[in-house]
Amino acid sequence: MSPLATVCHRHRTLVPMGDRCPACKREEAERGKPRRQANHERLGRKTRHWRELSFRMIRRYRATLGPVCPCCGAHESEDDPGSKLTLDLVRGGAHETAREEECEVKCRRCHGREQGGRGRIANDETQTSPLAGFSRSLQDPRASPTTSESVLR
Repeated sequence: MSPLATVCHRHRTLVPMGDRCPACKREEAERGKPRRQANHERLGRKTRHWRELSFRMIRRYRATLGPVCPCCGAHESEDDPGSKLTLDLVRGGAHETAREEECEVKCRRCHGREQGGRGRIANDETQTSPLAGFSRSLQDPRASPTTSESVLR
């Protein structure tokens, strides 16, 4: 029989199996807070311009298309923080001078997936894959024909 709880050795408390100690979670969040705040300032996400642009575009998007992510189709839900709509500066750049045509509304989950990829590319940690763009060509009907289609012609 497996145990139902474990002991946090730092705080000497019982923690349900598969969970983490609440005190450890709080401490970890507090340690990361200065780093997150510094990044927000460094990238210009705390500026009045970016906050107003974000608020305006998300409000307009919800009014016209509803609270749905255009990428994955997930509906915004209070129970799911990852579904909250956010504004993405698509090609990077300065948030304090961003224009509407440079931004897209997405859910946090899709924004994180795409932002993570841009970060790796910007840091030269990834190299171009021979399959780059393959999944996009499957989704975009205007994409160039696949190899098998070109062979059949």
